[in-house]
Amino acid sequence: MVAVFKRTNYRLLVAETVEDALGHWSAFQPAIRAIVSDCELGHARTGLSLLHEFGNAKPGLVRILASGSLTDDLIDELERTTTIKCLSKPYSCLKVLELLQAGLDAQAR
Repeated sequence: MVAVFKRTNYRLLVAETVEDALGHWSAFQPAIRAIVSDCELGHARTGLSLLHEFGNAKPGLVRILASGSLTDDLIDELERTTTIKCLSKPYSCLKVLELLQAGLDAQAR
């Protein structure tokens, strides 16, 4: 995904750990317009908890959650009650870009 984002001229911050993500958020929050995260981060925190935290701090933030373990019911609930968009694995890079661009377009309106 990183290579795809770079080829499509998105500026990005890559976080390999929860700590990296929190550090980027602290340092660059005003410039961050979107977050794409995997749900399983291998720590006590999940991608979903980070997306909730960041979205609460910055309403209107485009948030995309990728996971192979989310149930259809949870996906439906998240998309009905939040602005988080969900991607079930496996997914295409094109689908990520479509969700990202749609969110950024809506943000600009």
